[in-house]
Amino acid sequence: MPHTLRAINATDEDAALRVLTGFDRDLARQLIAQHAMIGNATLYDPPPAQPPTTAA
Repeated sequence: MPHTLRAINATDEDAALRVLTGFDRDLARQLIAQHAMIGNATLYDPPPAQPPTTAA
């Protein structure tokens, strides 16, 4: 059965652990960018217009 075994290195182990833990660097960057866009949109959008007042 030794013909089915292969040598592994640290990068193989790191990749396997990332898959097991569900950590994805690209996904994390995408979520941070979307969070920033939502935050910027809420900070810089003008407030809603006030209805005109009628003089009595």
